[in-house]
Amino acid sequence: MKPQLALKLLELYFAPPEGTLFHNASPYVLTPVLRRKSVLEATNARPTTPALLATMIWVTAQTASLPELLAPGSRSSLSGKLQDLVFKLQHERDPENWHRVSGGYTQKLWYGHTILGASSAIAGPPVPVVDDVLSLILITIVTSGGDFKRECLPWWSKALALIETMRLHLLDHPDSERSDDEGDLNQIGRLDERPQSNEAKEETRRTFWLAFALDRHLALSFNGNLAIMDGESYVYTPLPERIWQSCDGDALSNISNRQQGPPALVTGTGFFEFFLPLMVLLGDIIHLRRRRNHPRLGSLTGEPSIALVETLLDRCKESIDDLRQGSANRPSFSELTNPMLDQGMGPVLQAATPGSFVLTPEASGSNRDGRQSSRVRLVTAYAHFILHVLYVLLHGEWDALTMLAWLPSASSQDEWITSPSFHKCSSHAVLASEAISSILDIDSELIFMPYLFGIYLFHGSLVLLLFADRMPAVHGGPNSAVEAACETIIRAHEACIVTLNTEFQRVFRRVMRATLMVVKNQNKTGWPYEAGREMETETCDGNADVVRERIVDMRKDMLRLYRWNKGGRGLAV
Repeated sequence: MKPQLALKLLELYFAPPEGTLFHNASPYVLTPVLRRKSVLEATNARPTTPALLATMIWVTAQTASLPELLAPGSRSSLSGKLQDLVFKLQHERDPENWHRVSGGYTQKLWYGHTILGASSAIAGPPVPVVDDVLSLILITIVTSGGDFKRECLPWWSKALALIETMRLHLLDHPDSERSDDEGDLNQIGRLDERPQSNEAKEETRRTFWLAFALDRHLALSFNGNLAIMDGESYVYTPLPERIWQSCDGDALSNISNRQQGPPALVTGTGFFEFFLPLMVLLGDIIHLRRRRNHPRLGSLTGEPSIALVETLLDRCKESIDDLRQGSANRPSFSELTNPMLDQGMGPVLQAATPGSFVLTPEASGSNRDGRQSSRVRLVTAYAHFILHVLYVLLHGEWDALTMLAWLPSASSQDEWITSPSFHKCSSHAVLASEAISSILDIDSELIFMPYLFGIYLFHGSLVLLLFADRMPAVHGGPNSAVEAACETIIRAHEACIVTLNTEFQRVFRRVMRATLMVVKNQNKTGWPYEAGREMETETCDGNADVVRERIVDMRKDMLRLYRWNKGGRGLAV
């Protein structure tokens, strides 16, 4: 690969998520974590491991619309070579690939070649740094965004193990400075070295919180448990993106009154300002669901916990509304003692969750230009949608087959479909559909966050699938409001497929389309042929009732791949 192409790909790593006229940002770069000017500085660039640099280039090469990658086979060829390089460099830095021998350590084989034999034993493997964690996170994201999503799990396990080894979750713990005196040694025989510069510390914080958010996202995607606990995260929340990109290292030390621990309010348009708080609340919902499914603790009433999460969701919604409206009385971030960086921001504390406080950025509309205003509209539209999906997850059933097995019977008040929870769930599902319409008006191709968006679109659509499936029994035929909501969902799935093709969204689109087709054409002739083309199978033999049964069976077979019941693996098929 030519150096010029490598530089272009590295620059695209730092592209804004909304993209530009000629180039879209990589869907796998949720946030750069590092500062662009630090990495690309011509004279005094940030020291970066070769493994991380190669990973950053590999990530952007997956989707970059550069002329050098548009020729047939060029992208796959380059991506394959870069992947081999990334895996090799990561192998060399992975502590799990080293084992003890007499007199030191030796490294395990890579592609059949011993990198260091017993005669070349050294004192120990490379000391882990935050670059290693970020590289593993990026590999996890790219792998989980492909067809073989389960293959990301070993990489994610390595990232989690390294976070624990380096104690990143205790970076700002009050007692962390005493670890040297206590002789807290890690597995490789060294004290885990904490970053010294303020910029390096902030990079570490951002890396940890990226892992924290991804942990919640993957737990939902794969129906798994949380690996990073809220109560064990003694790390300051990241600085707002505009502060992080503009401050120099010395100014970072002058920022005070920072929140420690997970935030629960949306405070701005950066990844850590709007998506991280939503993932904090998703983690609470996952905790409640796990307790509900516990064989012994599941029988305990969870109403107080659900009510608390609802309160937190309501507060989060208010924070999103405040950001969108740009109210003048919104609290500002933190007063910087450096007058050159003080942009009229004063210190203020705002309650985020019980026992914690958050510093929020200035959102005055008078200080925004047109571009910032557009980004606020974009971010708040996505945030509102995800928030409604969180309500659906709190009150709804996650598994599609389990949900579709319930019948709308009013004879039993114990049925979920006749309970207040179902009413809340269905109301927010409709609101989520309306939020999708707003998103499509702003971002018609859904390029802002395609990697993250799909799983929330899927779960936000399940209740509408239930509505469509039950229309004949409840309404005696088609219902225009339900049809319109389902068409919006289908349109969103189609846009997602074009932007970042994922098989589970293709499957769900076909299931939703076939369901609507059965309802809309149940009294018409000739529709079995259309249904057969939509489901890509022969369903045109026999009468309409037979075809309808076949379509129902095929829907079950397709949805059976992705289960969120007890023991289900979600998208990890």
